Amino acid sequence: EFWSKVISDFNSVSKSEPKILSHHIQRGIPPSLRGMVWQLLAKSKNLKLEEQYMQLLKEESVYEKAIARDLPRACFNINHDQEALFNVVKAYSLYDTDVGYNQSILHITAPLLLNMPEEEAFCVLVQLMNKYNLRNHFLPQSELISQRLYQLEGLIADHLPHIQRHFEAHRIRSNTYAYQWFSTLFSFKIPTDIVFRIYDLILSEGLETLLRFSLALIEKNQAIILSLEFDDLVSFLKSDLIEPYKDNANQLIKDAFQIQIVSKRLDRLAKDFQVESARANNEAEAIEALKRQNKSLADSIKQLDTNYTELNKEHTQVASELIAAKMDIARIHDENEALFQKSNDLKKALETLPAEVETRVKEEMEILYTKNAALVERNSALEDQLAYMENMIIEIKVKYAESESEREGLRQRLTDLKRLMG
Repeated sequence: EFWSKVISDFNSVSKSEPKILSHHIQRGIPPSLRGMVWQLLAKSKNLKLEEQYMQLLKEESVYEKAIARDLPRACFNINHDQEALFNVVKAYSLYDTDVGYNQSILHITAPLLLNMPEEEAFCVLVQLMNKYNLRNHFLPQSELISQRLYQLEGLIADHLPHIQRHFEAHRIRSNTYAYQWFSTLFSFKIPTDIVFRIYDLILSEGLETLLRFSLALIEKNQAIILSLEFDDLVSFLKSDLIEPYKDNANQLIKDAFQIQIVSKRLDRLAKDFQVESARANNEAEAIEALKRQNKSLADSIKQLDTNYTELNKEHTQVASELIAAKMDIARIHDENEALFQKSNDLKKALETLPAEVETRVKEEMEILYTKNAALVERNSALEDQLAYMENMIIEIKVKYAESESEREGLRQRLTDLKRLMG
């Protein structure tokens, strides 16, 4: 009767009997009504959005291959309609291009499709992303999921300080085991009936319910957690925490809602996270600046190494040239020494040369004087002989002229005789 009342007039019940509604939801929404109640809780009914969904199905998404690849890992129930799951996630990647696609969205969408048609599941998914602020778990620049993980560590320190000390001793942060819980809304590796009960409370109470379930699981398993070391502990936290509740979802809900979480404490943890995040960002920026500076110095060192190598080559070449130059200098020095010795010898020779030259010149002059005297005598004799011969020639010429005269007289006489005789 209560749930019929909820279905017929949800707004009235939620306003007039919120605690009773919350109590009944904690006890579990009837499976046959779960899909309708989830839509009422999310205020997701939107015919215009359903029409947009049908239009989006006709379009192509760049994520289609990635979605098809991940589908088998998300369909943990044999009743899953893989085509419907593909359609809803593809349509959302087109509807919200800033988020696009993330494998966790497959896991979040799968339980919805087990309780309602795909167009209605799409509308609930949109509300989860926007109204419940799940979208900020997937935006690249958002730190909301990191903030929730930080809040979880603070709440563990408040409620289970011995567990937090054990985690810190093994350097296990909440993102090691709880990131998947928060990103998939506990829909990964958890029995379907428990997932549905968790969704009941997420849709009625909000995403802060994730913190309640996380604390309940850790508290229930604290004895085992404290007995394990790092590797086994991480494996246990990721895969086996649900074991004590596997057949008793009611007990999980009961334990989770016995944990008191004060809103002011969550706000304080959120502020602390923002401060630490800002400090970490500043440190990250400083580290990044140092990395850039380091890279610049590394490049400078690399350049210096290159320059050093070049200089070393030049130094080797110069050293070789210097050795060659020294050898040339030594050779030239030896040559200079030899030339200097020759110069000294020549100098000494020149110093003794004038006396020897004078003696030799005197001897040669005497020889020349003697030869000249002989030549003068001979020249005089020749001159005398020449004069004698010139006189003889004159005499011969005279005698020749006389002979010619006699010959001419004889020839005349012969001519006269011939004429006389003729």
